Amino acid sequence: YKDAAFAAAHPTVRFSTLYQELEWEIFAACDIPITVDYIDPNPDDAKYRDTLAYMREHSYADFGVEVGTGDQILVLSTCTSDENVRFVVAAKLKDPAHT
Repeated sequence: YKDAAFAAAHPTVRFSTLYQELEWEIFAACDIPITVDYIDPNPDDAKYRDTLAYMREHSYADFGVEVGTGDQILVLSTCTSDENVRFVVAAKLKDPAHT
């Protein structure tokens, strides 16, 4: 997702469980220092807004997807060659009515 052409060609992620298949719209793909707590399971609204804004501002591509504190978020995170940085792909649930 660091490549703009790849990101444009793959704007969603499908995630299947035993009971349903969910589609998520990617809104950011970025490097995040480990000092940024982006996986807090219960952030207050201000911290949540700040984290979402950080991801969008530092994203390698503009996915054109609006995201807010009312959205359900999926965060995929992996290590990088720098032990102090994680690469994150973040997406919001495309159709929350089907959960």
